[in-house]
Amino acid sequence: MKLPKIRWIGLMAAALLALTCGTGWNARQLETDNIHLRGSGNVAIIAEQVAEKFMREHPGTVVTVSSTGTMRGLKSLIDATCNVAMASADSDEAEEKRAKDNAVTLVGHVIGHDALVPIVHPGNSVSNLTKEQLRKIFAGEFVNWQQVGGADEAIIVLSHDGASGNYETWKDKVMQEGKIVTPKAQTMASGAMRDYVRQHPGAIGYLGLSYIDSATKTLAVDGITASQDNVKNGKFPIVRDLKLFTTQHTTAPINKFVDYFLAAEQGQIFVKQAGIIPVK
Repeated sequence: MKLPKIRWIGLMAAALLALTCGTGWNARQLETDNIHLRGSGNVAIIAEQVAEKFMREHPGTVVTVSSTGTMRGLKSLIDATCNVAMASADSDEAEEKRAKDNAVTLVGHVIGHDALVPIVHPGNSVSNLTKEQLRKIFAGEFVNWQQVGGADEAIIVLSHDGASGNYETWKDKVMQEGKIVTPKAQTMASGAMRDYVRQHPGAIGYLGLSYIDSATKTLAVDGITASQDNVKNGKFPIVRDLKLFTTQHTTAPINKFVDYFLAAEQGQIFVKQAGIIPVK
């Protein structure tokens, strides 16, 4: 018996849904060779430059880059609303569970070595803080710069969105011991944080290396500065890897772009220009 056209289309759609449900795979990934990256702003400012050069050399592929924060990028990758996630921290327990529930295998590719560095107003006399002092400042236990050898000035704590890799790294490497960043902290993106600190004498925040310029005053941590050598050899206390994440459902164009990002004479040039330690 010949099936009515509408019913036939419905059966085909149901069959496709049955094949894709529960696997974490989404048919949208096969509709185009284009590449969409979402995630960390620290990676995005490099990825935008890499993408521009890649598209000039591969005119058949369109690469788009969206800065959404590390955890949102990983969620998008698992949900198949992007095909590459940019990350400045490893996936957390929630995203690991989401990946497992969707039968998605996350594959990490380290594109550079970075650090999170405390920043303060250029007129702040403090030049070094211990991790314990940082922990107490960001937990709200120290509220005046006098408590760490500075001027009589109220401390203004700045932090990052909870979905960002910056926040996750700071929480893991600085807060520790179950402490959380004070709810009084002002939350803002990296560029806004850098500008705010320059304008407010009591402010303190933390940034990745790619957002630090000559007008930004950085602090040593436990007496160690975030020099290129100290980041590369891991002596600076707050270091991390910047990564691209793909899944087992990757495609040839995605693999080509990742390889391009990791090539010494291609993407790694932009990594180095951003102040990040290249992997090649």
